[in-house]
Amino acid sequence: MKHSVVLLLFILTIVTGQAQDFKAPAKGNAAIYFIRTTAGVLSMADFYFFDNDKLIGTSNGEKYLRYECAPGEHLFWARSENRDFITADLMAGKVYLIDAVPVMGVIADGVSLKFVDMSDNVYRQRIKRFLPENRS
Repeated sequence: MKHSVVLLLFILTIVTGQAQDFKAPAKGNAAIYFIRTTAGVLSMADFYFFDNDKLIGTSNGEKYLRYECAPGEHLFWARSENRDFITADLMAGKVYLIDAVPVMGVIADGVSLKFVDMSDNVYRQRIKRFLPENRS
């Protein structure tokens, strides 16, 4: 399944205005947090994250993966039993959050990617507790 980011400017405004809790990217770059906030049995599957054909890293459990890259158009995707895709036109100096949600698969767990709406305060608090800079 491929997701197009139509409301990216709206998301940019929300994330820029409310992402001060997340580490800003180096000058001229954008920062993406691939987060996994879902607890339970499905949260333990390994997800592999990519920027176009470049492997960014892996994650399992309630964790996150931070990635900095040049601004511009990117195709981010994750692989588990399935693959899910998100396209984004990134702007320098901005922070983006993408939730990697585990979904039931046939043999192993699948993955579904979605941009995080930082205007949802409940979701925002749920995310913040998993970032090391916000743990007590």
